[in-house]
Amino acid sequence: YLPIYELDEAKWKDVGSHINAKMKITPQEKICNAYTFTSFDSDLYMVSITRKGMIKRTPLKEFEVSRNNKTMTAMKLAKEDALLCTLFSRQEDEIVLLTKKGFMVRYPLSLVNPTAPRSQGIKAMNLMDDEIIGAVVYQSTNAQLVVVTSEGDMKRLRVSDVEMLGRPV
Repeated sequence: YLPIYELDEAKWKDVGSHINAKMKITPQEKICNAYTFTSFDSDLYMVSITRKGMIKRTPLKEFEVSRNNKTMTAMKLAKEDALLCTLFSRQEDEIVLLTKKGFMVRYPLSLVNPTAPRSQGIKAMNLMDDEIIGAVVYQSTNAQLVVVTSEGDMKRLRVSDVEMLGRPV
């Protein structure tokens, strides 16, 4: 957590300052997402997804802190796992997950019970020698998805064409 007013103001061509000037980050840590919001008091959830197939949904208000100079755990990670991304969602949203080998799953986020920030989460998708490489949260059944491969191939599809499944047990 970093208040926006603490960031250095710069022009678009300026290099800027390193994030370690504002908060301590070890060389092993990587920033995967950054969001701005005006209040922690909302109906939003933070959805965290790992490469090895774990997912968790935490109410945004759980991340409110009284001291912003202290780091906090957003998700407990298993050994050899890494956080892929964090997304914001509402109770009625759905999620689509995509794997490196081209598999895709879609289900409502209501199947992922809200948990505390320090929890590990639950299984998001069954993976066999695979990893999750992409995720998207959406609301509308008219939503469209564009998938781009590492070779540059693209495919656009309606999310409604992806069969709705349940979360794995």
